[in-house]
Amino acid sequence: MALPASGAISFANLRSEYSDTGATSLSEFYRGGSNVRSNFGYNNNTDIPTSGAIDLGDFYNNYYEGTTLQKLTDFRAVKNSGAIWVSLEASPGGQLMTSDDSGANNPNSRYQTSDTCPNNTTRSSQHTSSQWTTIIGVAASTTSTRTSPLDPGTGVSGSLVYNAMDGSNVCCAMQVNLPHNTLGNVSHTFNRSAGNSWTGGMCIVMPGKWSYNRVGSKGNTQTLASGEILLYARNRNGDGYSQTRYTSSASNTTCTHRWGYWYNTGSVGITTNGNSSSQNFSLTGEAPQGAWVFTESA
Repeated sequence: MALPASGAISFANLRSEYSDTGATSLSEFYRGGSNVRSNFGYNNNTDIPTSGAIDLGDFYNNYYEGTTLQKLTDFRAVKNSGAIWVSLEASPGGQLMTSDDSGANNPNSRYQTSDTCPNNTTRSSQHTSSQWTTIIGVAASTTSTRTSPLDPGTGVSGSLVYNAMDGSNVCCAMQVNLPHNTLGNVSHTFNRSAGNSWTGGMCIVMPGKWSYNRVGSKGNTQTLASGEILLYARNRNGDGYSQTRYTSSASNTTCTHRWGYWYNTGSVGITTNGNSSSQNFSLTGEAPQGAWVFTESA
């Protein structure tokens, strides 16, 4: 929901949008207060003052909780500044995704039993459109799920809403009742396969409450309804590169993946449909072994 874009705005509108009860005063709605958070809602809500003169007209287009498509627009805007981290089988750590298509070599002298994607970029200045955050982890070439694969950060609790394997690939999700720009460090830890096998994963921070909906088709074409998210992974088990990516020429889509190159490689990725209608996404490379579709829940 959102406040009107023009015309009259009433105190009743503000009470409804921000769930305010009792007597209402405009002084309750300064930006940065308990009702209206900074960097939140339409245009980073910079039209709403932090002190001094304030008017109902300052609230045009603003909202307390954005729509699904607004949240996917936010994700597109921040995904290269801290929303997606990837980690390969080298020393524990993470690498920030800086493009929609990213590859890596695969030095087999550095295999280890597990790895962690730390998402520790400061997000306080980022824009968000939800009072909730979903942390998603996806990994290829894993040996088992973990009881606690996601860490929402020091002193923060979350609800693990999905944790499952599909072959040698794993996907998990946790919902946190905080906007993503208030979170500190978060991380996803995953196992690797034994022997000379590649492993890698992603740690993804999404505004909103995203929940598992169904297994993806894993075929040449993937159809996503408006506002759906596809996570996918593949353990190739052979020499060469593994490139698994669903792409679309439609606007407002995100297609981001990470692939390995050398022996027993794999790939992980995320594709989102931020359009107002269903879109078909075409597969580039090898079909994934694990594919999971998420939708936003109330």
